[in-house]
Amino acid sequence: MNDDFQDARVLEQDKDSCTVEVTYYPLYQPPIGENPNWRHDDLGMTQYLKPTPSENWDETMKRDLTAELRQAGIDPGRLTDRQLAEQVSRWAMRRAH
Repeated sequence: MNDDFQDARVLEQDKDSCTVEVTYYPLYQPPIGENPNWRHDDLGMTQYLKPTPSENWDETMKRDLTAELRQAGIDPGRLTDRQLAEQVSRWAMRRAH
């Protein structure tokens, strides 16, 4: 239960229960790398983007989303993974409001 975002320690423990103290570090910001070759490096992950009964990431949705992003000045084909994530998250927040 200990990582960069929290520390935990057992305060009390008996046969039926355990009391744990957890200290959260909500302002921790791990360094985020940048990969300009992310499209090639992540090709093996495309299996997770296939449409399922609970989500519909298909060619139509991909085309529509890419068009909306380009209209907003975001060109996914020219950005690194980090740049794309930062720009799309800002776009999505503005769009949601």
